[in-house]
Formats: sequence, C-alpha cells, structure tokens
Amino acid sequence: MRFLIVFLGVVFSCSGWSADRPQTGDLIFQTSQSSQANAIKEATGSKWTHMGVVVVDGGEVLVYEAIQPVKVTPFRDFVRRGKDNYFEVKRLRSKELDMSKPRNQSQLVEALESRLGQNYDIYFEWSEDRIYCSEYAFKSYFDAFQVEVGEVQRYRDLRLDGPYMKKLIYERITKTGRKLNLDELIVSPVSVFESENLISVNYQQIL
Repeated sequence: MRFLIVFLGVVFSCSGWSADRPQTGDLIFQTSQSSQANAIKEATGSKWTHMGVVVVDGGEVLVYEAIQPVKVTPFRDFVRRGKDNYFEVKRLRSKELDMSKPRNQSQLVEALESRLGQNYDIYFEWSEDRIYCSEYAFKSYFDAFQVEVGEVQRYRDLRLDGPYMKKLIYERITKTGRKLNLDELIVSPVSVFESENLISVNYQQIL
C-alpha cells in the first residue's frame, strides 16, 4: 500500500495533478446511505449528510465519526459506506490554526477521544449526553481551540416541511411524546462544509 501511494504521487506530480497528504484535523464529507439521509438533504438543501474528522495515526488514516456509538473507523471503510464512494475534504486555514503542528493535532485528538463511545443523537439536540456527526466535529474543534468550524443555526432556519423531514420529526419526536424546539441550536454537515475558515484539499485518488 505504501508503495502504491508513493507511485501514484510520482505519477500525478509528473502529470501536473496535485494531491494533498491526509492530515490530522481534516474534515471529510459524504452522502450517506442511511435512513435519515433524505431528510437531512431536504432540511439543509445539500447532498452532504454525514461527516467525520480525519486522524493520521502512524501510517494509518482513520476517521473519527459520530454514528452509534461515536467511534474510530478506518478511512477506506468510511468512504465505502458513502454513496458512490464519493467524498470531499476540507482543512482549517493555517491563518486560523496550523494543524500541521503535532501539538495542535494531539490537542484535537484528545478532544475527539473524550467523546468516544458516546451515544448518537437521533434528535439532533445541542446536548452533552448524545451527539451527531457535525456537532461532534464542531464541538471537538471548539473544545480544543475555541475555533468554530461552521455556523450554528436553529431548527427554524432549516426546511422542515418536506415529506422526508416531516416523517422523521413525527417518528423520532412527535410519536415519542417529545416536542420540537424550533430554537434548538444545530450545526449541519453543509454548514461546516461551507465555513469560511476551511479550504478544500484533494486526496481523492491516492487512498
């Protein structure tokens, strides 16, 4: 595998194609194939329905992600779960914080690992006992550095009247006797993706 990565790096370098090496702290986005994916697309107007945080551990590339429960997933396994194996990656601008520094990487990993094993939040609430994918990424960066990746919104800012979202709200909230709080804070995958603090990086073809 290491030989293949090096070989592809040489090929793309000669052809003028530029690839970025995976770096701890990179944010990876995909269109998931979960039962809630269509509702998330509908509510946010975006194809991005799941995300995680890349961590490079020695020669292994991992993704810390909030599913059930919050866990660490090999990069390839994460990608294969997404629609058409397609993903895009963003990286914090160095002027905000230099994530190439080992000290900063360790600090972020510590924040990520503090939530491992936590239950997934099917209600998408801004709470500390459960957590969802983009909230996990946002809070990990904020806890580690007080840096915001993404814009925190409220439920009322989303499109809630589509058929998929109405069904999800009924099944998870109304049917269980809960009440939807339109002022509940929420951060979506696309909100993180579109953050001005992030830049796009490309390692699509070398992993």
